[in-house]
Amino acid sequence: MQAKTFLCPRCDFPLIPVHAQERGRRRIIALTCPEPYCDHMQMLPTAAAREVARRIATGDTHDHVIQGAG
Repeated sequence: MQAKTFLCPRCDFPLIPVHAQERGRRRIIALTCPEPYCDHMQMLPTAAAREVARRIATGDTHDHVIQGAG
């Protein structure tokens, strides 16, 4: 498994989560760049999305790296 970062490879902004509503539950499906002129989006497998959600919930996003996202 590769490590993917929480930083946009084009403009180095921290990526923000993209959510989807599935079966009455909201979950993270991707990360996207908040820069208006950047179209970078990184889709996440379910396990990596759970890790992102856990890190957001605990406030542990300082290292900006997620394992298994690629």
